[in-house]
Amino acid sequence: MFHIVDLQDQIQGCKQGDSNISEYYTRLKILWKEWELYRCFLLCTCSSICSCGLIPKLKKEREDDYVIRFLCGLNDVYVLIRSQVMLMESMSSLVKTFSLVLLDERQFIDKSSS
Repeated sequence: MFHIVDLQDQIQGCKQGDSNISEYYTRLKILWKEWELYRCFLLCTCSSICSCGLIPKLKKEREDDYVIRFLCGLNDVYVLIRSQVMLMESMSSLVKTFSLVLLDERQFIDKSSS
């Protein structure tokens, strides 16, 4: 139980800081994978094949939480992309969000090196 609390604290405290987007994303992914080892998905009780849709809803909810956590830990230079993703009617997937932020990072680097 203490390990779960420690992992949750590490995830909540994870910030981009001096890392580039890929390093920050990878650090979070590692923490989430470890956390998932201790926290399983609930299972539905449908008789054979799931017809209630519980599992996809839970997966979407968890992924939305990951997207929010990823965005909240970004440095302030990404405030615009963070706002754009958060204001979307339907939350983007984590991979799509990562790609958008990575593209933004590359544009920022290109502008600062010009």
